[in-house]
Amino acid sequence: CVCVCVFVEVRPTFYKIVKKRSTEEFSSLPYVCTLFNCLLWVLYGMPFVKPHSVLILTINGFGIVLELVYIVIFFTFTTKQKKVVIVAS
Repeated sequence: CVCVCVFVEVRPTFYKIVKKRSTEEFSSLPYVCTLFNCLLWVLYGMPFVKPHSVLILTINGFGIVLELVYIVIFFTFTTKQKKVVIVAS
């Protein structure tokens, strides 16, 4: 599905972050927003809201896991100022 490709597409960015051990000019906002988007879709896909929506749950559950990994990597290699922004959002 296209959604999975969107989640996996940012791997080169995180490869650079890990390789350079710095987030440089990258922002955490897209990853935090994508995480919240996936969380909302999972809420929508719950059986008590929309029955028979296994595809919505699996794709966005996968997105939640990947985005959490991305945010942890970003948090590990970012400056103290950017950590405050990540925690505040």
